[in-house]
Amino acid sequence: MLNIQIIDPTTFPHWNRQIAAFQDATAFHTANWARVLVETYRYNPRYFCTFNNGQLENVVPVLEIRSSLTGKRGVCLPFSDQVEPLVQDQAAFDILLDYIIGFGKKKGWQALAFHGCDQLLSHEPAYKSYVTSSLSIEESCKTLFKQLKSNTRRNIKKAQKANISTQILQSEKGIKAFYQLNCLTRRDHGLPPQPYLFFKRLHANFFLKEKGFVCLAFQNNIPIAGVLFLSFNRHAMYKYGASDKNHLKLRPNNMSMWEAIKHCNELGLQQIDLGRTDMEHEGLRRFKKSWNAVEGQLKYYRYDFQESAFTQKQERLKSSYGFLKKMPLPLLRVFGCIMYRHVG
Repeated sequence: MLNIQIIDPTTFPHWNRQIAAFQDATAFHTANWARVLVETYRYNPRYFCTFNNGQLENVVPVLEIRSSLTGKRGVCLPFSDQVEPLVQDQAAFDILLDYIIGFGKKKGWQALAFHGCDQLLSHEPAYKSYVTSSLSIEESCKTLFKQLKSNTRRNIKKAQKANISTQILQSEKGIKAFYQLNCLTRRDHGLPPQPYLFFKRLHANFFLKEKGFVCLAFQNNIPIAGVLFLSFNRHAMYKYGASDKNHLKLRPNNMSMWEAIKHCNELGLQQIDLGRTDMEHEGLRRFKKSWNAVEGQLKYYRYDFQESAFTQKQERLKSSYGFLKKMPLPLLRVFGCIMYRHVG
């Protein structure tokens, strides 16, 4: 019988060093990411773990959300595209899952959500499916550039001819500039921006620890596009992209992405996760494929405590809201600050 412990990774000694032993561990499994979410949204860390001679053997990371609007639930993990439990085998996961469900019942959870876990929950119904995109960057930058789709190479050269410059930044000034672009992009998509506190916490917990950066594209010293990357265990993660739509014809998005890929390569990283994409979002899928990315499938699962079973019921949240596209940015920021912790 497994001796299961509930751990808070933000206070556990050498957490990152321990999870680095798992091949599938990403930035989302780190104590850094847990701190970002806990410090921004006040979630409760409930990482269900077992140890063997003091070394982590199995980990199912969960954050507990307590919301007056959306109820109590456990999520593995909020605002994280894909988080696979780090377990030895199916039997260990099944034991941990039973324990977590029992814990959730005692705590009055309404649901338990998994962002990934397809191999371990393949016998259960999923409520949502996405496409993933992964890019190997072990070759030289020269070879990587040759592997890009021809239109992507042209777009990069077009940005260069338009004198678009780029900077790799880990400063708070850089994160502020990216946040401003992110607010514009989120409004264009009909969504509120994340609270600025979230980006401050990313800066403190990733950028200042050499585990993240933004790459900004500039025209006449004005930032017009950018990408935000996190890294861990020789694995990089493209987390956010943002831009001013008035300058898209200059192809600053292609320029900032290419310079970020080059930077990851120079750091000795081996792979870039380009994140999840909705199945029907053909434009974004083409953009990610143009970097020579390989697609995969990602499924989301939700255990409903009232039904005592995994459910296929869709979330009520939409991917875009028309009225938000017309909202003034200051008001949109306030709306995001209020709502984000509830949607997790």
